[in-house]
Formats: sequence, structure tokens, C-alpha cells
Amino acid sequence: MPRTALLTALLILVVGTGLVFLFLAAPREESRGGTSTVVRPSFTGYGDDATPSWTLRATKGTLDGETGTFEDVEIVLHSTGGSDLTARGRTFTFDGTYGTLSGEVKVERGDGFRLEGESLTFHEPAAEIRTGPVAIHSRGGAIQAAHLTYEARTGRAFVSGGFTALVDRPALRVRGETAEEADGQLVLEGNLEIEREGESWRAARVEVDEDGETVTLLGDVEGVLPEGQIAALSLTLDADGAAAARGVHLVLARSFLGENHGP
Repeated sequence: MPRTALLTALLILVVGTGLVFLFLAAPREESRGGTSTVVRPSFTGYGDDATPSWTLRATKGTLDGETGTFEDVEIVLHSTGGSDLTARGRTFTFDGTYGTLSGEVKVERGDGFRLEGESLTFHEPAAEIRTGPVAIHSRGGAIQAAHLTYEARTGRAFVSGGFTALVDRPALRVRGETAEEADGQLVLEGNLEIEREGESWRAARVEVDEDGETVTLLGDVEGVLPEGQIAALSLTLDADGAAAARGVHLVLARSFLGENHGP
């Protein structure tokens, strides 16, 4: 054998032996039944376009085929057009399609969106999370909701089953059936009841801007105020008061005209 070929063969043998050693020396313990324990595992899932869809990290995990259980978990859901969402919890169990994160679950997004709950379900094929009773916080306010679905790829959050929302500025309490949050804007729908100090409103739809400073009521808006009653197709509430537009009908209370005004 030529000397060059011999050296090449020896080099391949040495490198190959080193790679095998590194694999065998990895922090992994095989146990009976085909399960294995891994230390500080990290996994990444990819979408149909070959871009990262989610990343899971943990301090320790047990694997058995496509199923697994992990401890002290962080799951990052990668967004294609906005901020990534990071979920943390004590334990995570996965069956190959669905996973459950539980134990002091906290979820955060870079733009101020965050939520807290007892547990959440991760649907791997859709790269989305679902949760039961949950408290959601954003820059403009907070929502207590029965159910939440969050789509990682679009960065949209959907609330169903009823909710109570608190808007910071102007200070409002809103009760309704469904809500959607995307890019910092909040849209509330479904038999909405809106309360502000001394005022009550009803509307089909409420839109809250990114900073929570302007709230727009839409669709057969009705309001009861100390000054009287108002109906309109559109109405805007902010720190300065209310401004109605389109189809406005106003009924003033007698007190608005002054005590000395005649009958």
C-alpha cells in the first residue's frame, strides 16, 4: 500500500474512533424497556418550509421512541413575522403529537404579551399551544379567559368560552365571548358589555389599539351615561371622553339641561 494511502487510512480510523467515543460518552443512560435518560436535551422542530418551528430545552429527560418526559422545560415557538413566544414549566410530557406543560407555567413574548396558567397543551404539527382557564397580560390591559389558542407561525392568540378584559387607558371592564390578539391589537366580540365609571355600554365589537389608549366600539353601540343615553354605529372612548359617529341618536337626561329648566 502506498505511504499516502496508509496515512489516510490511519487518519480516518483515528477520527472515526474519536467520533464513536464522543457519541458513547454523551450524557445518556440506557435503561430496560428501550428508554433512555438524557441530560440537558435540546430539540428543534421544522415547518413545511424547512424553517425552525419550535425549540425545546430541558435540564433532564426520559425518551422512549417518540414519547418523552422532561423536567425544567423551556419551549420556544418561533414566529415567522413577529416576536417568538417562550413557555416555561416544571414538567413536559410528549406523545409524539401532543405535549402537556405543567407546573407554574409562564409564557412570554418580546412585545409584552404574557400569560400564566396551571398547564397548557402543545400541538406539535400545528406549532400552537392551547390552555384552559388563563390570565393573559399585554401592554394595554389583561384578560381572564376560559380557553386560549396561540398560533406560533402567525403570532395570533384566540380566546373562546367567555372572558373578562380590563383595559388600562381608558379604564374599562369588558365582558364577552371571544377575543383575538395580534401585533399588539386586541379585538373583542360577542354580546359585549363595557363598563366605565358611571357609564355602561353594549356593542358587537370592540377594538383596542396597541397601547390601549383608544378603544373603538362598533356595531349597534348603546350607552347609558349620567348625561343621558346614546346610540351609534361607531363610538371611540379615550381618556378625554367619548366621540360618536354614524347614525348617532342621543337622549339627554333632564339633569343635563339644568335644574331650572322647565318641563
